[in-house]
Amino acid sequence: MPTLAFHIDATRPTDRELHLRVSLSGLAGDEVELFLPTWTPGSYLLREYARHLSRVEAFEPGSDRPLACRKTSKNRWVAATAGGQVELRYRVYAHE
Repeated sequence: MPTLAFHIDATRPTDRELHLRVSLSGLAGDEVELFLPTWTPGSYLLREYARHLSRVEAFEPGSDRPLACRKTSKNRWVAATAGGQVELRYRVYAHE
């Protein structure tokens, strides 16, 4: 069964950015597709949450060995996995 864990670094509030690490394990296949929704339940507006993300990168968990990661559309990324695991690192602009 796939699992995920988040680590959020908000120790530099003046930067107005959150640094996130998301660890995924128990994945099947050589790649995983990840996406952010463009909607919010109960809202009639489209929200472009992905526009606040930057520096989206994939790594082998517990190391700095990079894995392939590419943006495939405005709100979707495909990342390679290593043994059914991957760690994503990215930043979220958090001033809005």
